[in-house]
Amino acid sequence: MSLKRLMDPAALRRSGGSVQPMALASLLLSLIAVILSLIAIAQKRPVIALHELLTVGRNAAPTSEEASLAAPRVTTQTYLAAIGRRPIPGPAETIDRLIPADHLNPESGVPPPRVPWTEAHRHIDRIIAAEGRIVGTYNTGKLTFLNFQDNWRGQFCIVIFKQVYDRVPDSAPERYYLHKTIRVTGPVRLYQNQPQIQVRDINQVEVMP
Repeated sequence: MSLKRLMDPAALRRSGGSVQPMALASLLLSLIAVILSLIAIAQKRPVIALHELLTVGRNAAPTSEEASLAAPRVTTQTYLAAIGRRPIPGPAETIDRLIPADHLNPESGVPPPRVPWTEAHRHIDRIIAAEGRIVGTYNTGKLTFLNFQDNWRGQFCIVIFKQVYDRVPDSAPERYYLHKTIRVTGPVRLYQNQPQIQVRDINQVEVMP
């Protein structure tokens, strides 16, 4: 029975003056749903579905939309992190040095982990910043090997390609980096069972004070 017919006395007389209980209940629920929709629109809140009113004793988890409405809105700000610190500074941290773009992990936009050269072999195919003191070098003419210990066979090393020689003082990396502590950023590769970082851009290498 429609709301118009329910309000029409003549229609009620023709039907014997009685109203079907289920029809009345349906109309009342429709009215409640309309009222709740108007309230929700006025308060800019999500509309409560009618079937939720008919569900008794349900303890359903909130939907993602409901959770986002209930959670506080947090705005984020992009930070340039200081070298050796997290991308987002803590409350007591200050930014004093900016990270060079070529030192960032391109996959995540955060600095790669600093790793002593003795642990670099544990990071095959991962981008790291390996640190250590160069004790031996060897220039083949096309490549220069920087070694962190005298017994270099099978040990982690740095391989500098000829294409960057002119970016090194005197074009002699084997002399320039010898006995210096360096930090080299790049993926660790395994070549002939020897872990190494290959340097094709001189900005991968940083001489430590």
